[in-house]
Amino acid sequence: MTTATHALNAIAFHPVTNQLWGALRKTFGIDKDSVYTIDLLTGEATPIGRTGLIVMTNDLSFDEDGKLYGVIGASNQVGKLFEIDQIDGTGTLIGTDVGFNHTVGVAFSINGPIVSVDGDDLIIPEEYALKQNYPNPFNPTTKIEFSLPVAADVQLVVYNILGQEVASLINEQKSAGNHSIFWNADDSKGMKLSSGIYLYKLKATGNDGSEFQETRKMVLLK
Repeated sequence: MTTATHALNAIAFHPVTNQLWGALRKTFGIDKDSVYTIDLLTGEATPIGRTGLIVMTNDLSFDEDGKLYGVIGASNQVGKLFEIDQIDGTGTLIGTDVGFNHTVGVAFSINGPIVSVDGDDLIIPEEYALKQNYPNPFNPTTKIEFSLPVAADVQLVVYNILGQEVASLINEQKSAGNHSIFWNADDSKGMKLSSGIYLYKLKATGNDGSEFQETRKMVLLK
């Protein structure tokens, strides 16, 4: 445990890198809309930039694509949702407002072992493919990408080194395109898996009768 070098009003962990982000807790001053990254070992806060919204950020959250969002809104102000540029900290408002005052929280829902599923790519690949997960080794989250030349019934399953199924990530029809999914090392019961070697297998049956399957290895290192 360590103490951050700056007072923070909100924090959020990046779903892939596990980098901790924070928003400054400061009522007055031109830098009250500042955002930082926080060193988990030393607590050192590194300034990324200011949102430019000139008010303190009430909460932070990453979505399934790794995009960072924040909310603002005091007790007498209508709340607003905005995306934060992770390069310079600039905030870009999304829509007009959330419809009520004093917005103090933002979150993205996660169900089961799947952290998230990305949208389809507009470019249709010429062949099936299962890519190596990234990062690898990983802790606690990794990204798995695959490609479908046609719409297909898809199964993406994780096995332990003994060949026992530990998590079913996808079991549904997916459209043609490039797809990706983040996995947070939970098994099918929502329990955290231990360090070790795991296998992930993609099986796809295309609407045109084509079939594909491939297995790759990944390493969970805590």
